[in-house]
Amino acid sequence: MNDKGSSELGRILEMIESGTVTPEDGERLIASLETRAQTMTCPYCAEQIPAGMRDCPDCATPLDSAPLIPSAAAAGAGGFHALSGGGKFLVVYMFVVCAIVLLTSIGWGFAAHEVAPCLLAALGVVSGVMLCKGRPAGWPLAILWGALQIVLVIVNGASLNRQVFHVGISQTTNGGGLGLNLVGIAIVIVAVMARKRTAEKTVGYKANI
Repeated sequence: MNDKGSSELGRILEMIESGTVTPEDGERLIASLETRAQTMTCPYCAEQIPAGMRDCPDCATPLDSAPLIPSAAAAGAGGFHALSGGGKFLVVYMFVVCAIVLLTSIGWGFAAHEVAPCLLAALGVVSGVMLCKGRPAGWPLAILWGALQIVLVIVNGASLNRQVFHVGISQTTNGGGLGLNLVGIAIVIVAVMARKRTAEKTVGYKANI
C-alpha cells in the first residue's frame, strides 16, 4: 500500500477508535480502501490508476468505453494475423486466383495474349506478399490489382486482364471489346474497407501501449 493509502488507513483507524464510525463501517471502509489500492493502467493515458474506477482521474476518460487491448501475442504477430477479416479474405482470394491464372497460363504455353494476365497475376502475388509482411504499400497495389479488372479488355477473343470468378457483362465485336467485371468492383471495395479497418486496429493498439 502506498503512502496515500497508509494515510487513509490511519484516518479510518482513528475514526474507529474515536467512535466516529462503527467497527462494521470501519471494516467496510478498510475493505474499500484495499480494493482501491489495486491499480490498473489507463488504456488512454497509460497512467497507473486505482482499479474499478469509472473515469480515469488523470485524463478524465470514461473507462467503461475503453477499447480492448489485444493480447501481446496477437499484437506482436503482425503480417497476415494483424489484418482485419476483410484483409485476410482479400489476401487468400488474391493468392488463389493468381495461382489459377498462372497455372492455366503455363498450361497454355504462355501465348502472347497470356502475357498481360500473367503480369496482372504477378501484381496480385506481390501485393498479397506485401500485405502478409505488413508493408503499407501492399494496400494501394491490392486496390490497383482489383481496379485493373473492373473494365475487361478483350482483344482477338482473349481477355488481356483475364481473371477467374468473373461476373459481369461483356460487349464484343469481331473478337474484341470491353466488359464490366462486377467481381473487380467488389474486390476494390473489400480492399478499401479492409485497409481502413486494419489501420483502425493498428492505431487502436498503439494508443493502448
